[in-house]
Amino acid sequence: MEIIMLKNYLKIALRNLKRYKGYSFINIAGLAIGITCCLLIFLYINQELNYDQFHKNSDQIYRVAMESSTSDGKYQTAQSVFPLAPALKSDYPEVSKIARILFWSEKSLIQSGDKRFFEKRLVFADNELFDIFTFPVIEGKKNNPLTEKDSIVISESTAKKYFGNENPVGKILQYDNQYNFRVTAVIADIPLNSHLHFDLAIPISVFDKKIAGFNPEIQWGGFFGNYTYLLLPENVSVERLEKKTKGYITRHKKVAGIERKIFFQRMAD
Repeated sequence: MEIIMLKNYLKIALRNLKRYKGYSFINIAGLAIGITCCLLIFLYINQELNYDQFHKNSDQIYRVAMESSTSDGKYQTAQSVFPLAPALKSDYPEVSKIARILFWSEKSLIQSGDKRFFEKRLVFADNELFDIFTFPVIEGKKNNPLTEKDSIVISESTAKKYFGNENPVGKILQYDNQYNFRVTAVIADIPLNSHLHFDLAIPISVFDKKIAGFNPEIQWGGFFGNYTYLLLPENVSVERLEKKTKGYITRHKKVAGIERKIFFQRMAD
């Protein structure tokens, strides 16, 4: 009986659809657009709420930013001066893990055999970057992949581009026609819902006077495209650390007419 009634309802619905085509189209199209918009909004909100959340200690990661005050007002930047990271680690024992990442060039020539590409997402980085952030290692060293000066960490898509299906660990990539780097680790491609993206990472110790044209380790006065991140233990108060580091930049380098200070941005924010 119920099956017969269901068939009758279906027949009536089909007849109405045929009889009132314009009205039916508007209703069905409106329903479809509404459902699609709801799904898109859900996906967008889900991505925003999970931004950078794939890192194991995301709530304890901070970016060291800088603020400069002049007679014209205040200016804030997410970048920090180059020598800041090693200096903070040396002077403050609560800073256990800190690393710099430097986006130096828009295009970097990388070569393996007859394969040559200009890479836009090559960075110089401290080894502790891989202690602070959780970048899943697919092949190679899971710990300390950038300890050696000739080491390089590459993404999975970059490994396939240069080496195909071969295991890239131990193979050589040449940078700028003169520097040879040995692949020590392959990491999974970084998700889109992350503010930090790179495909190749080489030790920041390579970024010396020969490449930069100056000695970056003593440059307390300018920015070169590097960012500083630190991982604070759960028992360390970031507010207390900010108070302790007040005037820290000025103690190393005074700039006439400018008062500079550092502050800490929680990555989850």
